[in-house]
Amino acid sequence: FDDAHAAIWRGGGAAADLNDLVAGTTPLYLLTAMNIDDAGEIVGFAVDTRSGEVHAFRATPVHGR
Repeated sequence: FDDAHAAIWRGGGAAADLNDLVAGTTPLYLLTAMNIDDAGEIVGFAVDTRSGEVHAFRATPVHGR
């Protein structure tokens, strides 16, 4: 999965890989970020690294991170 990274740009700075911002542990690897709403929720696609299945995700921001 080295070629695909769901990313976000914050405050005009460099892109941040969303996988580095996920709290806790998950077998999901976020591949693409498709949309972000006014509340900062991000939707996209992820792959389950155990099974290879692709899933939609919704990431909800935790303010202060």
